[in-house]
Amino acid sequence: MLHSPLLRQSLAAARRPEFRFLWLANSLANFARWFELIVLTWMVLGLTGSPWQLAVIGFWRNIPLLPIGPFGGLLGDLFDRRQLVIATQLAAGVVSLAIAALLLAGALTYEHLIATSIVLGLIAAIDWPCRRVLIIDTVPREEVVNAAALDSVSTMASRVFGPLLGGTLLALLGASGCYVVLAVAYTAAGLAAIGLRPVPPHGRATLHRAARDLGEGVHYALRQPMIYAMLIATFLSNLLPLPFLQFLPVFARDVLQLDPVRYGTLGSAVGVGALVSATGLATTAQRWRPELAFLTGALAMGASLIPFALTSSYGIALLCLLAFGFGQGLYASLQAPVILLRVDPALRGRLMGLLICAIGMWPVGMLLMGALIDRLGAPLAVVASAGTYVVLLAAIGAYVRRLREREDRLAAAPAVREGDRRPLVR
Repeated sequence: MLHSPLLRQSLAAARRPEFRFLWLANSLANFARWFELIVLTWMVLGLTGSPWQLAVIGFWRNIPLLPIGPFGGLLGDLFDRRQLVIATQLAAGVVSLAIAALLLAGALTYEHLIATSIVLGLIAAIDWPCRRVLIIDTVPREEVVNAAALDSVSTMASRVFGPLLGGTLLALLGASGCYVVLAVAYTAAGLAAIGLRPVPPHGRATLHRAARDLGEGVHYALRQPMIYAMLIATFLSNLLPLPFLQFLPVFARDVLQLDPVRYGTLGSAVGVGALVSATGLATTAQRWRPELAFLTGALAMGASLIPFALTSSYGIALLCLLAFGFGQGLYASLQAPVILLRVDPALRGRLMGLLICAIGMWPVGMLLMGALIDRLGAPLAVVASAGTYVVLLAAIGAYVRRLREREDRLAAAPAVREGDRRPLVR
């Protein structure tokens, strides 16, 4: 069984020691991210009682991705990505420990949470593009989709255990104990990254011509229709459906009337669904058309939120979030590969920065959804957001299908002029 072809294919990237170190570092960092989301949002809702304040704290936690994300990708092209990941994870551990100290002293205020959220957001804006590109750096091209799927399996597993453990420890240890756990997780992630080999800078990027180098990345993306279609899909995903996760405690407390433990279970349902799809992708990566699978997952996210928002049944809500997670597992696993596999290696960091910039629409979406919730209530706000998203994404899906059909026709042609198509980077 251990030597079956299916298992060897599923664990191809995991045979490489360097990827295993990266996988461990990413697993710990992702666990910390989802653990923090459960603890922070419940704590803010308890402090303020306001969905709008949830939106504000989420905005400040994630808005640095929008302006800083491209520069984080550029830094990854300029410096050793391994060292950047180590430094950012250790810094996040220090910030988490500071929050724990303020909680233990009884001195923590909402303003402290805003300030530390901004700092953690700045750290993430540098860390995320570097960690994502390191997947490409640690495996050969033919194993990239498998490596991304295995990384996504750990991400989705963290989405199961992060919220579940977050809700449980919140009830047992309180918020201060949870932030000590966070500090340990971030520190361990930084230490795991020490096992990676140094990654020398790629290309000709320099700090003094940063604007020009970033512009080069934007220009490259605009000349590649499939790449900018994927970027627009990511932009819309983070603007419309994904911000609802910030408001999950509103549904848990006010609509479904749950305690912290069942709230954590509700949050972990997303991770269970995502873990199933990411694991399936890891075992069947060669059979998928990455762009179409990415969009199918994204469409499932939006469609599943509509019945979730309209139900008051805990069981139905769990099923809807399982479906949401299943879609997100496909979406998140393929989000980076659908772009990076088409990019010149010297531009990968900058294109990853653009992707992080699109992800940075999440905090803007939080403010939008927070305003809609204040005006319409949580259920109608989520239905309006998810419905709009499904319509727009269906249009992008039709466009991408035409692009793929054109690429297939060109690939099958007996003779194609060199300038007629841009093949994937080899």
